[in-house]
Amino acid sequence: MNRLSAFLDPRTIPSPVAEDLLARWGGKAACLEVLRLSGFPVPEFAVIPVDRLTQFLTCHGLSLAASPIDELRTAVKNREFSPELTLELRNLWKQFS
Repeated sequence: MNRLSAFLDPRTIPSPVAEDLLARWGGKAACLEVLRLSGFPVPEFAVIPVDRLTQFLTCHGLSLAASPIDELRTAVKNREFSPELTLELRNLWKQFS
């Protein structure tokens, strides 16, 4: 058995924490948190919850499920955030500076 085949994919480990996090944070952040909770070293990270991203996209007439990924990236890079989301992002940023 090689080293990679011995690795367990955290998405396949039954966990009520993982299921809850998947819905709130998305796959990448949920996997990182499950790894962290399992004792693996994981760098600090911040998460913007899925519902906040959905609100932002809806305000700009876009949909996470229906809009092309390039259009979503462009929106996040170039469109204005609400004052509330701007404040949340600034507070998150302060945690890492």
